[in-house]
Amino acid sequence: MSMKSEVEITCPSCKKPFTAEVFRSIWVEVPENLDLIMNDKINFVTCPACGLAGNLPFAFLATNASKQVAVWFEPIPDLQVDEDARQYAKHLGGGNFFATAPRIRDWMEFKKTLSRMNAGPLVPATPEDLAKAARAMLK
Repeated sequence: MSMKSEVEITCPSCKKPFTAEVFRSIWVEVPENLDLIMNDKINFVTCPACGLAGNLPFAFLATNASKQVAVWFEPIPDLQVDEDARQYAKHLGGGNFFATAPRIRDWMEFKKTLSRMNAGPLVPATPEDLAKAARAMLK
């Protein structure tokens, strides 16, 4: 399931603080979610004080469990990504696609990798597999 986090931001233009909601993980099997990524609209925020708008350089995991696809966009090294990978390995096994998801810093390379991986065939997943993956993401 897609997960969002609330973050505090200081606008680089007017220096006013504000709160925004950003994706920490997103299920790309939902067409609208995939469109957010492919159309550069994910984690897009607008400063309410001055109107400056843009995408936040915030790490998030794009997943398609039915195809066993998981790819991190990690523009800035994020220790929480390390911890998430450890938790996935602990709960799902070290070779699980969540635990071994590539971490990509460059936005265009991330989109290319996600497109390539997401175009693959469906991999049969049991309801238990999907429930287990969802529980691991919530930890």
